Amino acid sequence: MDDDIEFEVTDLHTGTPIRHPLAHTVSEPNSPNEPERENDDEQSPQSLLQGRRHRANWLRTALVAVSIAVAVTLVVLVNPAAKSSLYTVFRLPTPAPSPTPLPGGNTVYLVRGAPWGAVTIDGKRASSVNLGMTLSWIKLAAGRHTIVVAQQPFPTLRCIVSMPASPRDSCPLITPSTETPEFGNGGSADLPAGSRVVDLGARFSRLPQDARDALVTAVNNRLTHPPTPMTIQPGDHYLREDGTLAVAQTKLRVTFVPTLLAPVNAVASDSNSCVSFCDVSGTGMNSSGTWDMMISLVGTWHITSLGGAVVADSAPMFPAEPIYEGQPPTLTAEINLLWTGQWQVSAQNGFNGSFSPICQTADNMLGTYLNAGTQVSITGMGYQAAHTPEQGCVISMTLSDPTASDPLYAYYHLGVLLAANNAAHKAFPALPVASANERALALRVLANPQYP
Repeated sequence: MDDDIEFEVTDLHTGTPIRHPLAHTVSEPNSPNEPERENDDEQSPQSLLQGRRHRANWLRTALVAVSIAVAVTLVVLVNPAAKSSLYTVFRLPTPAPSPTPLPGGNTVYLVRGAPWGAVTIDGKRASSVNLGMTLSWIKLAAGRHTIVVAQQPFPTLRCIVSMPASPRDSCPLITPSTETPEFGNGGSADLPAGSRVVDLGARFSRLPQDARDALVTAVNNRLTHPPTPMTIQPGDHYLREDGTLAVAQTKLRVTFVPTLLAPVNAVASDSNSCVSFCDVSGTGMNSSGTWDMMISLVGTWHITSLGGAVVADSAPMFPAEPIYEGQPPTLTAEINLLWTGQWQVSAQNGFNGSFSPICQTADNMLGTYLNAGTQVSITGMGYQAAHTPEQGCVISMTLSDPTASDPLYAYYHLGVLLAANNAAHKAFPALPVASANERALALRVLANPQYP
């Protein structure tokens, strides 16, 4: 049975169907007895006029609505109070404000990188970045950027940094302070307020274990050369194991024994507790482009008879006298490193010369004398190291007295600082006087030096 039911109403008097007044809203086919209707699209002029008026009214209404919407939008954009009121009236969630870039926020400083490292930003090599400088930097365009720093054998750093800064940024940042060597005494005061400083992580503590072991071996080979024993003559000075001064009665054989202090894995290489293999943060404007660190070593003297009998197994580097109580117990050297698939090592002293543990000890001992209330006034000083530690180091000094024509020669040999000529003995009467053989050794060093 069909769901649709149709009803027809018939006039009882005439028998013809009666059409309901609303029947025109229902579309029905023409009766076979009725003539064909004209096209439904053909309407009366009155109907066409009403349609045009209806469309015109709708169009005006739409234009008014759009105008009001544009006006409201402009008011909200230029008036924050109106914007806030709108969110309050309609109980809409207040959107988070867009971050405002701080002055200097587009500058990102890069510190503590390996000088041979390569920096890429969004996949493009940043050729202007020089990681061998104390501070290098990059300028960021607005948006999110990926920084990649490849500096073997250190782990590759890959991180995100944005302009303006975003909480989703992942680059490791440090806060500059007066204790951060790269920024001097001013700390962060020397940088624009919005600057960020990325720590690239070139630290000894962060090296993979195999690279760390290889570095220790390379430094040890550079600083602890095979010993070159030498023979001293009767009358020459040396130290006993307890640090007291002794004078040789027979010929003796002497060997210098350096010992490199190994790093302590439990102590970070950038901490104040680090003793050896400690990071030097940043290099100078005139740096040779190396990665630098400080190492420590101790030295002793091994003394035997010519027949091999031990006279002193480990004599100290300086005498056990009250004047030397402040003497540093270890020797320090600045190690300059490059990575070329293996470690390239050089060492220097505090005067940018080649490191000499013997001359460093001599300098410390002479400084103790000069700071002990001596009346000697010196205008010039030079250090000349022998080719081997066993041959010692000569310090030549020029007096400020214009009447003094002779230089002063102090000779460090086998742990003892000696007055190697009459002028030095006159200026430093407390120093032991060098024997004839020791004076000859000092003159030999002066004639054929190996500068420290």
